[in-house]
Amino acid sequence: MIARFGIWEIIENDGLIGRVHGGDRDYRISRETLWQTTTYNGILIWDWLFHVSHRDWINSDNYNDFVVAFLFAQDYFNDLRPENVQITSSVQSILICQELANENNA
Repeated sequence: MIARFGIWEIIENDGLIGRVHGGDRDYRISRETLWQTTTYNGILIWDWLFHVSHRDWINSDNYNDFVVAFLFAQDYFNDLRPENVQITSSVQSILICQELANENNA
């Protein structure tokens, strides 16, 4: 393990892993997919931030830990970043997805 942020671990050969429900279920994000994007209301955002914000087990604490772990993993595995990744604002991605996570789990 390279680093841990709450339930989220960065693993050298795997990528980003969430130990969901006390470790009963793992949520895996391969290191090669960290730079996938999606468009939300016309704004290009990081797909994983959007995707995880909709999970029924996410809350403000583990989502904030996820954001830190996700950005850490993107930086750590930067040598795997595809050359054709469009410029994506992490700030906009975080603000939009935090709001969605709060709405989905209110």
